[in-house]
Amino acid sequence: MKKRTIILFIIVVLLGVVLFLVKSGKLFTTQGGGASVTSQKQSVKKDTTPPVVEITAPVQGSALSSVTLITATAKDNDTVASVVILIDGGPKKTCLKVEVCTYNLNPMSLSQGMHTITARATDSAKNVQDSTPVSITVTSPVKTTTSSGSKQNTSSGGHITSLTLSAVKATSTNTSSVTITWTTNKPATGEVSYGTTSSDAGTYNLHSKKVTTLSTAHTFTLSNLDAGAKYYFRVTSVASGGVSLTSNEYSFTVPTVTISSIKESETSGGSNSLITSTLTWKTNIATKGQILYSTQSSSSGLYESQSTTETDVTTNHSIDLLKLTPNLKYYYTIISIDDIGNKSVSSEYSFTTSTISNITLYQPSSASLSRVVAWTTSVPATSQVIYGTASSSTSTYALKEPATPNVTLVTNHSVEINYLLHNTKYFYRVVSTDGTGKKTTSDEYSFTVE
Repeated sequence: MKKRTIILFIIVVLLGVVLFLVKSGKLFTTQGGGASVTSQKQSVKKDTTPPVVEITAPVQGSALSSVTLITATAKDNDTVASVVILIDGGPKKTCLKVEVCTYNLNPMSLSQGMHTITARATDSAKNVQDSTPVSITVTSPVKTTTSSGSKQNTSSGGHITSLTLSAVKATSTNTSSVTITWTTNKPATGEVSYGTTSSDAGTYNLHSKKVTTLSTAHTFTLSNLDAGAKYYFRVTSVASGGVSLTSNEYSFTVPTVTISSIKESETSGGSNSLITSTLTWKTNIATKGQILYSTQSSSSGLYESQSTTETDVTTNHSIDLLKLTPNLKYYYTIISIDDIGNKSVSSEYSFTTSTISNITLYQPSSASLSRVVAWTTSVPATSQVIYGTASSSTSTYALKEPATPNVTLVTNHSVEINYLLHNTKYFYRVVSTDGTGKKTTSDEYSFTVE
């Protein structure tokens, strides 16, 4: 009896061991005819590959002046858990479990100038990847923002009425005035209170002239403002019967002239010929442009020469500087005059004139319908000949050789023109662009194929 009890005890212990091994993932295997216990652990490969994410809209360098859709696209070898759109490092929108995330950006919510858009994607394994930043420029002349403030919408008896105002906007086309507009649902008077200090109580040190004529569309121009200064304002309308309504507080910043995308190109007649330099640039508000220039730098803003002034206000500018000396450095500043006559003066810029010289034309041996044009430049540059059967004072010709300029930068240039026609007169210019992107075009020449 005692022996049987011991055997049962041993069996129970062995069954307990087997149950423990099964639950803990250990198995019985047979090796070499004997029973042995081995442990088999499952190997799981960890996902360490981050998602791929990019901003697909807007494109790099975009100038924004109205509501623009930002689009971020992400891909992953497993699952995209989230995509976050950030502006200047601050999150604006988070999209969960989607590969495409969009956000409507209102540039009026940002200050003027350069801003950066990025996207951040996270996959199911918590791998994180940021996109390549996309730089944008907010070009809206005026930034308008709202802040908390109380509305008044009462009659003289203190009863709530149905007078409402909407679409409060501040816009500007110059550096000293801003136009405030809004609408009311009923004919009412209008007035703007404003100042350079925010006021929760709506008390400002400046006021527009009150318009007592009842209207639903209201327009006020605030003048004699300081360029670059920030102003706060509220609008007030009073309807018939004394019903009045004052808006929340808004703000705007008076624009300053911003100059960008300056490029200089030249027309050269030869090593001893005077040069015409064409300067082009952009401004954030419409202005008339003028160039002051000299061969000497000027800390006082006084220069020996000045260009003509553009006749119309525009944001895209182009002015020719005539009779410049070859291979000489010039210093210049840009004067911008807005639509009411305010003048802004840029920083000083400079350029060095180039030359195209020794332009020669010859016929290759036994090739009567071909010509070779050769020339030299004062700095290494590309090579191209533009030509046609009609003269062009604006360098607009039907043909080019090569079709795409030779990108090799050299000072001695040679281009062969083929497939010319008998008994035809051709007009041509040579064009060279240096390593900085400055393009120099020669005077017009001509030849006749007999």
